[in-house]
Amino acid sequence: MKPKNRILAGNSLLIYFIVFIDLLAINIFALPANLKLQKIQKLVPEFEKDSLMLHGQWSMTALDAKSGKILISMNDEKSLAPASCLKLVTTAAALCLLGENFQFETRLEYVGQITLDKVLNGHLFITGTGDPTLGSSRFDSLKNLPDLLQMWTDSVKMHGITRINGNVIGDDRYFDDFPIPENWNWIDMGNYYAAGTSGLCINENSFKLIFKPGPKVGDPVEIIKTDPEMPDIRFLNRLKTGPAGSGDNAYLYAAPDQWTFYLNGTIPAGVPEFSIRGALPNPARVAAQLFYQQLQSSGIQVSGRPSVISDEISPENEPRNLISKTLSPSLKDIIYWLNKKSINLYAEQLFKTLGRQFRGVASYENGRAVVTEFFKQNGIPLDGFFLEDGSGLSHYNGITTFQLANVLSIMTQKDCFSGYYDSFPIVGDPKDPGTVHHWNQQSSAAKNARVKTGSILRVRSHAGYVTDKSGRLISFAMIANDYDGSSRKIDRFHEKLIILLAQLNR
Repeated sequence: MKPKNRILAGNSLLIYFIVFIDLLAINIFALPANLKLQKIQKLVPEFEKDSLMLHGQWSMTALDAKSGKILISMNDEKSLAPASCLKLVTTAAALCLLGENFQFETRLEYVGQITLDKVLNGHLFITGTGDPTLGSSRFDSLKNLPDLLQMWTDSVKMHGITRINGNVIGDDRYFDDFPIPENWNWIDMGNYYAAGTSGLCINENSFKLIFKPGPKVGDPVEIIKTDPEMPDIRFLNRLKTGPAGSGDNAYLYAAPDQWTFYLNGTIPAGVPEFSIRGALPNPARVAAQLFYQQLQSSGIQVSGRPSVISDEISPENEPRNLISKTLSPSLKDIIYWLNKKSINLYAEQLFKTLGRQFRGVASYENGRAVVTEFFKQNGIPLDGFFLEDGSGLSHYNGITTFQLANVLSIMTQKDCFSGYYDSFPIVGDPKDPGTVHHWNQQSSAAKNARVKTGSILRVRSHAGYVTDKSGRLISFAMIANDYDGSSRKIDRFHEKLIILLAQLNR
């Protein structure tokens, strides 16, 4: 049976004696010759004594990535909330099960007849299959939102339609009708990072809200506009002006399909404009509205209204005719940005897509079942694994660092490992778009370690890969929960440990 906490290192060709040390209930086996392991041996008890972690929990596991053998294991039986490091589980399962070349497809379709004078007597449909990138500006291969809407409009014209006697309908039925998990927090819902899932996404299911702060602290904040225009949303604005340089402390409160947003918090003084991003109340309805407006402004008259499939009586019983298809980037490219920028929506869309592809219904329940089966198929123990969503936003998620480091180790044996590895943020690389480019650019971990970060209230996590001095790849996971203080102290401690891993010579 594997000890709860230990450090194992060495060369099987040499014989070492083992010194047992018991520090703060941490059992550590270490080779005295390895100064870097001795350094970790000293750092960990000091860290756990700090007031930051006095009432918290912390865990770390490091494995030889190729063999899966344990190098370091501390508190690895503890099930902790991983925050966004859970995305590494979702993306691993998606790459292995869907394939790195998987693409989403969005279809522009119509029902009815096109007359000789180019009038469509019927409805126009935007039919989604869960593409989270539709209208995104992140990808060179994609049309951004204005260009996408124009491309769709041009395809309608090329199909010989100059007028529509019917509605523009967003069809999001590829997913179930529960857009978020039941245990996400009210403070998150309404903000872009908690945008709900949809069978038909648009603009990453978000909109920009642009403000003008008051001249002094405490003054009311003026709403200037939204981008794109959201005429159906009502804002109850309680935002105040905060001190100059205080940053974004504004929150939007709204549930899925709720068109009244409550605004609370502050934005900084001293700037002419300041923007935040909110979650679309109903992405399929917004997609239909935006396309309807684009058609009208391009000279294609629509006698009906923008709507969603649930508004209609029975359009699904009529045969549909294809106008055009819009394909997403490959899954490998989607996961690149998902992990680099920690995009919750992308992770949640993949999570439910796994449910649709392998269990027939795009639901959270089925997504959990597929990812759990992925663990079983790869021999990863399930004790302490609690899965609620695909992004890690829920505090109800639980995973051990042993499980997480094992996922990373197992991925090195998969054909899709290259795309997975490339999606991790690169430590100390100012050209990298990820979240650790500012870490020590002179250390042995710089441009070497690949580290995914995670952060929600009182949770800070880091997981990834680093190559040691002997040229061997290490997979690792570090998670802190319920700490009392600045997450930056967790970051600095984890950075030290990663640097020490990079300096190991096995």
